[in-house]
Amino acid sequence: MTTVPAPHRRPVGWLIAIGALGLALLLTLALLVGLAGTRTAAGRAAYVPAATKAARTATLVFLNVSADHVDADLKRMLDLSTGKFRAQYQARRTQLRSGIVQNHVQQTGKVLGVAPTQAGSTAATVLVAADATVRNTSTPKGRTVHYRIRLSLVRPHDRWLVSALNIE
Repeated sequence: MTTVPAPHRRPVGWLIAIGALGLALLLTLALLVGLAGTRTAAGRAAYVPAATKAARTATLVFLNVSADHVDADLKRMLDLSTGKFRAQYQARRTQLRSGIVQNHVQQTGKVLGVAPTQAGSTAATVLVAADATVRNTSTPKGRTVHYRIRLSLVRPHDRWLVSALNIE
């Protein structure tokens, strides 16, 4: 008696189940990556308006100085500063004050445009275009000065502070 071999059965059911499981895992992974990317972009976008507003404010404080209230003007800038910039500004405070008072400086700034170049939850870089009308003993009628300022901002707690200010 000869035995006839049983037909070779392929585990089609198992292959379909494994394939479906793999596809489900792949879709779940794609969904999670998509959500993480959206959350990161949305989170980054949330910091841009606050960093931009802080850069605008700091620029106006930096540009608006008067011999009439020089101490308050310099203090306002220090209050918006941190790190090396704060230390440098503090170190030059006496010299700045002296120059402003001796020359009877009246400077009024105006922000023309603000453009964040980088923004995250704790650091931002913002470019600011501004004009300032400067009146002093040598130009009593005043003259307009154009500025392009790069501000580096950090957010150590709940407010943005200037960590670097470069006039370009």
